[in-house]
Amino acid sequence: METYMNKKRVLLRVLLIGALHSTVYLWLIPFVILPVFGDDAVISVVVVTVIVSLLIFGTVLINKKK
Repeated sequence: METYMNKKRVLLRVLLIGALHSTVYLWLIPFVILPVFGDDAVISVVVVTVIVSLLIFGTVLINKKK
């Protein structure tokens, strides 16, 4: 039962990362960041998105070690 719950949590986190990237790259950058802040802000948004994704995925690795 516990492995089923762990797989469910991992799947949920992977889907969360996918939704985060889809939202950022398909809506936030082209319609919000670029028109208001320009190209310089795009790099910052991409870096922050990747860092947040790594943190979310890092929780999966931490939970696997327990």
